[in-house]
Amino acid sequence: MTLARHDADAASIDTAHGTDIARGVDTGGSQPEEALDRLVRACATGGPVLLVDHRGHGGFVAVADRIDTSTMAALIRLGSGFVQVALPVAECRRLRLPPMNRHPDEASRTGDQCVAVDAADGVSTGISAADRARTARLLAAPDTGVDDLVRPGHVIPLRVDGAFDRGAAALELVRRAGGRAAVLNAVVSRADPRRDPEPAELYELAIRYGIPIGHAGDLLSVHPEG
Repeated sequence: MTLARHDADAASIDTAHGTDIARGVDTGGSQPEEALDRLVRACATGGPVLLVDHRGHGGFVAVADRIDTSTMAALIRLGSGFVQVALPVAECRRLRLPPMNRHPDEASRTGDQCVAVDAADGVSTGISAADRARTARLLAAPDTGVDDLVRPGHVIPLRVDGAFDRGAAALELVRRAGGRAAVLNAVVSRADPRRDPEPAELYELAIRYGIPIGHAGDLLSVHPEG
């Protein structure tokens, strides 16, 4: 999927979630169910979305099961380039993906990140968008085995254990779109890459590239399906 740039006046346009771009203030334009439905539809058709958490930090989310090279390249170019794939804990155990750091003193820094992996075959160095897209699809595939992945690599599996954070929200969104795993890539500020972007930057990015944007909290406020 190719993301085309739209040179629009971001300050004069409201997103689907009804946010004033210039101030980054939620004006409540859409109900949570409507906003969530837009995100699900976008993910189901292979496109990325932007998911914003309660702190105002945002990241790209896409269905790992069917991410292609062009979508992965766009996420790397527009985001931080640090690609993670959110997986249920049971899948991490099945694929023998250990925590990145077992030392308690380092747990707060690495969180639920697992040892990085690459696809065992069908890739070159593992760092290209094509290689990382293949690795993400392998992590999502139900028939992938332990030996189909090599360690260390360039894609970071993220264990989702039920605590509701951005990883869990991304996984829930992807599940609703028919997927098994979620690609995540954080967004950094264009003005200062050392910090997270302000909400206004996130919404401007969404409008400029036509990417649906929503709040992780909507996945809590709307009752899960089935």
